[in-house]
Amino acid sequence: MCTVAVGEKTDIIVMVFVTLTFLMRVGEAKHNAYCDGNHCFAVFQDPVDFATAQKHCESNNGQLMTVRSSESQYIISILIGITGDYWIGLQLPSGQCPDSASDLRGFRWITGDNSTDFQNWGVIDNVCSSKCVSVSKIELNWTEQPCDREIDGYLCEYNFPSVCKRFDIKRDKSWMQAPWTCDHICENTLGSYNCSCFEGYIATRKDPNKCQLHCPFEECLAECDPNDPHQCNCPEGYLVDVRNEIRFCIDINECDNDYCAHICKNTYGGHMCSCYEGFDLVDGWKCVEREPSEGSGFTTPSDFITPSVKYPTQRPSTVTAGGLIGIIVCIVIVVLVMVFLLQHILKRRSKLEVPSVPKNQGDDGHDLEQVRTEKYPKPSMDRNFKQDT
Repeated sequence: MCTVAVGEKTDIIVMVFVTLTFLMRVGEAKHNAYCDGNHCFAVFQDPVDFATAQKHCESNNGQLMTVRSSESQYIISILIGITGDYWIGLQLPSGQCPDSASDLRGFRWITGDNSTDFQNWGVIDNVCSSKCVSVSKIELNWTEQPCDREIDGYLCEYNFPSVCKRFDIKRDKSWMQAPWTCDHICENTLGSYNCSCFEGYIATRKDPNKCQLHCPFEECLAECDPNDPHQCNCPEGYLVDVRNEIRFCIDINECDNDYCAHICKNTYGGHMCSCYEGFDLVDGWKCVEREPSEGSGFTTPSDFITPSVKYPTQRPSTVTAGGLIGIIVCIVIVVLVMVFLLQHILKRRSKLEVPSVPKNQGDDGHDLEQVRTEKYPKPSMDRNFKQDT
């Protein structure tokens, strides 16, 4: 969808051309058409079978309508104004039987896939035969029909490119091809164009022409489907929170999950990693010690957005400086305890050892005294005799 500058003839021509193109494509319709952005839908009240309906849609560069969401169902309710059955782009391949285990029961869209977020089956028929699906104004239920049956009409869908895409503008007497691919708002300028986003969106980092949800605060109101308030979207890095039946988008604090090796700073919708002095940031979160020749200094932070759905499930383990100090302290304490125990054991063993007593020594104090008395000389009998004479 593009917003063009008023007064520029080329822009008016483009808008008229695109409008007339779509009106010509749905000119056969006898009832209604509806557009949502670059997607347009139309109902045709022509009694045809399934294959003929698909050919008519393809002849206008479209296809039978696929109803993959409640929003598509809502569009059908707008298109169908009178009673009757209308083909949609859903059929059971020839030679297959219904599969009750899947949402589409073995049926496939006209595009060949079976992905869907919505189903609205009416009466179910499990007969193995080629069948196609139609809807009616009454309850909009999906009804199985033989594919060769002619019913009241069919629903087609079309996907138009952006109004501003591939429009030729004149510059320097030559024609230049303009590759315009704006997601939301396209403003034509002389020789170029400018893309911008609706309120609540910002341009993506990878492609400035694309837009994504954005919340500049810690919490914002969630963007919910008006037909299904339980289907809500939040910007990347936010989670849905329900309070009083109102859904909010709450910022995720990635720093609580240790997404950075050293320093983590939480931001709205993302986070910033940085490293201590002497380290370089690698892969957005790891810190690698810098070579001495490279100098030192605080590393430049890395700012990036983390996906909502989607967090890293595995990450190599890292040991921080505080963890390393704790390990060293534990080792020192264990060594001191072992030294203390070893000294205690050696002291006990030394106390238990007593010197051995010689075998020829007496066992009591009396014998020892007899040995000491033997050291004194005995009086001589001859000496006493001489003194008497």
